[in-house]
Amino acid sequence: MKTKKLVLGAIGTISAIAIGVLVVRGLGEPADATAATAASGQQRLGATPSTGDPLPGEASHDPAAETAPYRESTASVAELKRLLGIANPTPEQIQELLELKQALLDDAENNSQALRGLIDALRMDPTSSTAEHLLSILGEVRDPAVEQLGLEMAISDDEEMQAVGLDLLARLGIAGQDTYELTKQLLADPDRDPEVLRSAIHAMPDIPLPASEMDSTVSRLGELSSTHADAGVRSESLFKLGAMAKDAGDIRPLLDALAPERSVDDRISAAMALRNSQVVDDGLRRQLLSLMSDPKELWEIRRYAAETLQRFKLSESDYSRYQRFNEELEVISSGG
Repeated sequence: MKTKKLVLGAIGTISAIAIGVLVVRGLGEPADATAATAASGQQRLGATPSTGDPLPGEASHDPAAETAPYRESTASVAELKRLLGIANPTPEQIQELLELKQALLDDAENNSQALRGLIDALRMDPTSSTAEHLLSILGEVRDPAVEQLGLEMAISDDEEMQAVGLDLLARLGIAGQDTYELTKQLLADPDRDPEVLRSAIHAMPDIPLPASEMDSTVSRLGELSSTHADAGVRSESLFKLGAMAKDAGDIRPLLDALAPERSVDDRISAAMALRNSQVVDDGLRRQLLSLMSDPKELWEIRRYAAETLQRFKLSESDYSRYQRFNEELEVISSGG
């Protein structure tokens, strides 16, 4: 079983690893406050600099890891790979696969050495079909060792491995400063591989930020959402803006993306992002009413606008317009 002491030590160590490597790799200097926080955290916790942590692509080679739970974990991964290699699995084999994945998850959550076996397996083979299933398992284990793995892989020189590490961080969904700083640095370079950019945007956590920092991040995402050549990067930026938005200013790039001259994909992504946001603003209400009521507008956008209006208090006249749209929706849904 994992101890609190080990967990706290891992948290202190990974701050130094992630930020230190970012500087060496030329991703930019970390904020002084962040570096100071990481250093003071290590002092408080009594953590020592890590000198033997494995890099992505290397197993731990830790003799202490060669325990029965570790060996059973690696053997189960081998069985997982065998089952995934069956071309036309029977229903019984599919059920066996599901049960094996659940057993791997249960063991990883309850035994640190079993977890280490899964971590080493992903390190050794991060881009195989087996890796996708290992990601789905590890993404459920909120352990500092898993977050460390994601951060290590995300600062790799290999773009495929970077994307896998960011995918793992996104699945974990840990609202950590380390992950925020790393993804922010990656977004600073629009010429990065689009897959890495998409993964970095998706992995960026929504954490409390000072107003100036929030404005900077919104501005960066807004630029990517409007100017990047890759449609996936633009779409991910719009969705992240919707998830992070706190006020009317934060959703300005979403409203801009609804302009008629923007691509259909951008406009639909913006409408979906607004539906998923929490912002309630009078100007937004008026624009949503206009979109919903426009018979020349794309049907998907009209529907998302109506769904977004559900979080607003509507006047009598606004509610009448909302009811008329729902009547129109019922006619269309019934094939009329």
